Order: sequence, then structure tokens, then C-alpha cells
Amino acid sequence: MPELRVVTQNIWGINEHWQERADAIGRNMVDLEVDIVCIQESAPDHFEVLKSQSFSSFPHASYAPGDDGSVTPMPLGLAMISRLPLLDTGKVDIGRERERSNPWMRILQYMTVATPSGHPLTVFNTHLFLSSGQKASGIRACLDFMQRDSLDRVVSVSQVNTEAIVDGSLLLSDHIGVMATIAQ
Repeated sequence: MPELRVVTQNIWGINEHWQERADAIGRNMVDLEVDIVCIQESAPDHFEVLKSQSFSSFPHASYAPGDDGSVTPMPLGLAMISRLPLLDTGKVDIGRERERSNPWMRILQYMTVATPSGHPLTVFNTHLFLSSGQKASGIRACLDFMQRDSLDRVVSVSQVNTEAIVDGSLLLSDHIGVMATIAQ
């Protein structure tokens, strides 16, 4: 049975080396033959560059802003970029950080794609809370929403992008990427 590859990767927001890092992650996703990339910490203008440059070989994309227009410090959100045609996209708010110093809105982004086998696949993307209690409640909210889709098609899970690049001086992210291989 054919398999699909989905990677989740935090691209570390926009800072000094964001474009170099995003381009390296995009090349890495092509090398790994990834079908769908789930990205955390992307801004709206950053997303446009990701689509047109870093991930230009992925023709389908969706952006979900991670703020509600109030007190979020920066306009970082979630992005999903796919080689497979989109059938549906959306987001669900799962709450705001309780700490005053970190008032981020947290969301669950989803994308349903048309697979070559004809079986639609829904993939989920999130950037969870920092505090343990809020992480647990955010995970529960995500799982409650995700129960409409089965996880029994997951074949394997592995880490990606764990090494530094460019002569060891630039890390791809401050998070390790995770790749799920999924049966169609």
C-alpha cells in the first residue's frame, strides 16, 4: 500500500536567519519526499515567501493566523503546505496562554487532502501551550476535535532536522521536526 509522509516543523519565527533556515527546511522536505509540511511560528508575510520560494515545489497551502486581533505580541500562526490537492482547511481556537508575559492565542489547524488512492486524509497542526497544565488541556481540546479521524493509518513516526546545517553554524529550528508515515 502506498504511503504518505507528513512532517511537523517549527521554523523558529522570523529572526536573523529565518530565510536561510526556511530554504534549508524546504530543500530537506524535498529530499525526504515529504507530501505535507505542517509549520509553526509563521507570520502572514513570511508565509507568502515560504509558498513562493522555500516550498515552491508544494503547490497547495493554507495559513491560519494564531491571534484574535487583541494582545498577541506578534502575528505568528500556523501553515500547512502540501503536494496533494486540498479538499478542506480550517482552524479551531483552543485558548490563550494564561501568563501575562506570554499572551499567545493557541489554535488547531487542519487540512483535508485528496490522496492518490482516493481516500481523503485530514492532517492536524498545532503549537501547544508552554505551561504543563495548559498543555494538557490543549491536548485534550485537540484530541476532542480530532476524534473524527482515525490514527490507525500511521505506519511510523521519526525525528527529522536534528542536525545543524551550513558548516554546523545554523540550526534548522529550535525544535526537532517529527515525520509521520501514513498508509493511504
